Amino acid sequence: LVDFDDTRWLRNSTESYLAHARPAPMAKTILRTLDILRPWRIIGGRRYARDYRDWMRVLAITVLMPWTLRRWQHIAPKLGRTFANTSLERMMPTSHPARTVIVSNGYSAIIGPLLERYPSPKPQLVAASLMAGWKWRRAGKLANTEAVFDAKLLDRATLVTDHVDAAAILERVENGLL
Repeated sequence: LVDFDDTRWLRNSTESYLAHARPAPMAKTILRTLDILRPWRIIGGRRYARDYRDWMRVLAITVLMPWTLRRWQHIAPKLGRTFANTSLERMMPTSHPARTVIVSNGYSAIIGPLLERYPSPKPQLVAASLMAGWKWRRAGKLANTEAVFDAKLLDRATLVTDHVDAAAILERVENGLL
C-alpha cells in the first residue's frame, strides 16, 4: 500500500488540480472567497473543518468551472510521470506490481488521470469520490482501506507514507514505513 500525495507522487494532487483551473483569476476568486467565508467550519465545526476544506474547494471549482475536470484529464497524464517518485518506484518490489495499491485521501477523479502513464500493470487506486470526499476523510484511511480489503491482506501488507495522520493504518499493517 502506498500513499499517493508527497509519497508516490512528489506533489499534492488536490493543490495541483486547483492550480490548473482556468481562467486562473476566476479560480483564485472562488478559492479566496471560500477561504474568507470558511464554510467548512460551519458544516464540520472546528474539529472536522480540515475534513471538509479540500473537499469543498475541489467541489466548488469542479461545479462552478466544470471544464476544469475535462482539462485536468488531458494535463494530468504528463504531470503524473513528471513528478513520479522514481526513487521509491525503484525500491518497490517488481515481482507482483499488480499488487501495489495506492491508498489516498485524495480524489479518484484527480489521481486516476495522474496514473495513466504509469507502467503497466497500473496500481489499484483506493481514493475518495468527488461527491463523498468529506465522508472519506472523516472515516480515515484505515476504515476506508478495511472496507476494500480483507483482514488477511492487511495483516501481510506494507504501507509507505509520509503522513503522520496515517498512524492508525501504519499500526494496522504488518510493515508501516513512515
